[in-house]
Amino acid sequence: MILCAFAIAQRSQIARWIGIVAGAVCAITSIWWMPYYPIWSLTYIAIGIGVVFALAAYGGRDSEVTA
Repeated sequence: MILCAFAIAQRSQIARWIGIVAGAVCAITSIWWMPYYPIWSLTYIAIGIGVVFALAAYGGRDSEVTA
């Protein structure tokens, strides 16, 4: 995942999709821990959803900021 993060910084589309899948897997698998660690599970679910949203909404090639 660290290599994926560096690749995302270099605007790699493959790394972006790997990050989206990893965030989704993190959010989905955290549900299993809900009865035992509810606060941590909700935190991991929120982080996973945030990662998926950020990479899907702002990770594309057309999202360059121009001044």
